[in-house]
Amino acid sequence: MSRARDISDIHDGSTDITTLGTVTTGTFNGTVGDSVTFPDVSKNLPAFEVYKSANQGLTNLATTKVSFDTISFDTNNAYDETTNYRFITPTGHGGKYFFYSVINATTLAVSQLGYFDMRFRKNGSISTNDNRVAYHYPDNNPGAQATITLNAIFNMSGTSGSEDYIEVYVNVYDYSGNPQLDAVIGSGQAVYFGGYKLIGG
Repeated sequence: MSRARDISDIHDGSTDITTLGTVTTGTFNGTVGDSVTFPDVSKNLPAFEVYKSANQGLTNLATTKVSFDTISFDTNNAYDETTNYRFITPTGHGGKYFFYSVINATTLAVSQLGYFDMRFRKNGSISTNDNRVAYHYPDNNPGAQATITLNAIFNMSGTSGSEDYIEVYVNVYDYSGNPQLDAVIGSGQAVYFGGYKLIGG
């Protein structure tokens, strides 16, 4: 015996209307026996995550883009891992996005890390409204390395020809010379970047 189901319960692709029994909500204007496709709005898509495959050398006190060059996943082919190292909003997928990044910076000598910041930049802008920043100050006890995590929500345009993009930048002060980003600590990725569109965003 067929059980009555609510159309709002069905969001996993094509469902044959003949399997539904009594439709309790919604409107069906087709012929009984037709297939009905319900859009899946229950997932945080588009989504991506990328990471560094090797250490990245830095110039001391120079603001530098992080070149995430390896893709873990990218549902809409929206991240450029070869040239610009940025996430570009896919056309037609504008809205609010949650972005996150973890960066590990280290000095080449013991206890020489004086300052470390990382930031998201939207469309390359340095204006306050398009930046999100996290800082590390070691005060009078500098260490050899530090890890910063940064999360932020941006409203991203997906309009054709004016799609917004996000990049990650760092600035590190090494008392003794030029620092670097360590891609791996132990057996885990230590420099990575990801994000996804918020449901309803």
